[in-house]
Amino acid sequence: MFKIIFLSLVVSRPPSDLASECCLDHSDKPSSPYAQANYDCSQLEPFGKDRCNQVYGGNTCKWANNRKCKIDDCNRVSKYELHYGTYVDVGVCSGKCKDVNTTCNPNSYDYIQLSDDQNKIPILKDCVCDSCGTVSVTRPIEINVDRCKGDCNSDQQDKVCTAGVEDQFSGSNGPEPSNPSPALVSGMLSGCSAGIQPGFDFFADNRCFGHTFTDCFSQGECPLRAAKLRICMQAANVFLTNTDSLVLGVNGGGLWGRGLPALNGGTWNQGEQMCLDLDLSNLPGTGANILLDIQMAGHLDVMVQDDTAVDFLVLSLQYEECQRCIPKLTSLSHLYSDSRVQDFFRAEDCDCVSVEECERFDHFVTYYEGTMYEQTINVGQCLGRCPNFLRCSPVYNKLGIEAPEGKRAINVVDRCRCSKLQWNPNGLYLDE
Repeated sequence: MFKIIFLSLVVSRPPSDLASECCLDHSDKPSSPYAQANYDCSQLEPFGKDRCNQVYGGNTCKWANNRKCKIDDCNRVSKYELHYGTYVDVGVCSGKCKDVNTTCNPNSYDYIQLSDDQNKIPILKDCVCDSCGTVSVTRPIEINVDRCKGDCNSDQQDKVCTAGVEDQFSGSNGPEPSNPSPALVSGMLSGCSAGIQPGFDFFADNRCFGHTFTDCFSQGECPLRAAKLRICMQAANVFLTNTDSLVLGVNGGGLWGRGLPALNGGTWNQGEQMCLDLDLSNLPGTGANILLDIQMAGHLDVMVQDDTAVDFLVLSLQYEECQRCIPKLTSLSHLYSDSRVQDFFRAEDCDCVSVEECERFDHFVTYYEGTMYEQTINVGQCLGRCPNFLRCSPVYNKLGIEAPEGKRAINVVDRCRCSKLQWNPNGLYLDE
């Protein structure tokens, strides 16, 4: 009797032979622009298939899941450079050598000439593993990239002004005089039957409180964005406190007024206290906006009549940052390397401009300064506010100029508009 025994033998392959996943160059990878043509797809492997297949619109890299992912031997691969305005595949060596003492280096070159009046361009023909080759070495360089910096709104800084002391109407810290302007004294305060209170924390019958904020305001190009007044009051121990009122105005006249019972929820009886935070762009009861009035006048009158004491006042002013320090004249430094031309902007002159609605401003840029290709062009810039969270964005025209590397297209702002930003695989674009 025979027994047949089947033996199962599992052969383990080296990891390099196993199928793996990787990000490789697409078969339709374009030869321009060179930033796309020379894009290193392998750097996307940690981010997975979706990111690999979407970069630059989907025709640059492709996700692979086969033996193509193994490390290639030393070989020539495409590398595009810009020569005389034309993208040329000059090639580069890439891959591994079996001998650890050798590296993948150029072996031989061909030479091409794009036109009779131009120099020949070396084109890598093939690569070889040898012991004499280049190693990667980098050296930092310094390039001036000056920027515009400055506060064009220094004359109109946000400010908080106080009058009186927040001490719960205490008189133990001495007198706290108020400062009504002559116009306020001869205006609204002149109607108080028993005269004017000498200052804060003063309880009296039929005597009005008055104060004028004068040194808090700054005149300039920028409008008031917001103004808030905080005031704390207490009714005196006298009759008819429920007829008292608060009035705000300029030049001794009223712009807005309201009875204290209405501001206190319906009552203003002896000994009652109330603190108010008033938005001067939206005052209670009427919704009045007095920002423009107080900015033009340069002061704010406060009157309380006429059986109520005031503990303190705080006026907070915020101005629009309507002026910006922006570049007026800019020059470009151009760094040439074997793979690309890098531009570095340097501001040479700046200016303060009033920025309100979205609009185009001048921006003069000098290209190739100090060379036969030097040219200064008003490329423009877009600045200003837009409603509904839109962005002040440029609409460009293309302008061709002569450059050492050939023809160069630059973006020139034709106009500015308020637009939304949307995303597509090639980057941001503007939605009309």
